[in-house]
Amino acid sequence: MDRLIYTYKTTIDAPMKQVWDFFQDPRNLAKIQRFPKVRIKEAESESVEGSEIKLKIGLWGIGVNWRATIETVKKPYYFVDIAEKPPFPFTYWRHTHRFTREDGKSVMTDELEFAANVPSTVSHKILTYMFKTREKQIQQAFHQSKKDDR
Repeated sequence: MDRLIYTYKTTIDAPMKQVWDFFQDPRNLAKIQRFPKVRIKEAESESVEGSEIKLKIGLWGIGVNWRATIETVKKPYYFVDIAEKPPFPFTYWRHTHRFTREDGKSVMTDELEFAANVPSTVSHKILTYMFKTREKQIQQAFHQSKKDDR
């Protein structure tokens, strides 16, 4: 099965250090991931090379276990996680979280290399919905953080 690339950019109105620190804590994934719903079963408080994250993903009323390993961390520019046995429909998942600064704001670019057991048009729709939903939760988390700083 061919591996495909999917890219999604999220602009975040927050300093790079704050954005990096938020995404370095894998437990924050549960705060921003609504589709599919994620529960962190086990994770370090910071993503370091070789650390594992054990998750339970709620799909269609069924809990699916997923384990990811942090492959690479290049602070504060990017980190990469690789899933071991990702849930259906995916058969391969390598996710780079890249952080840059543009027009005075932080930009997180999700670069996903994946393979799936469904046509690319279907996997693209699934991923777009997932990342758009996640983007809304990210915006809310950082908006709330700004309120809390006041």
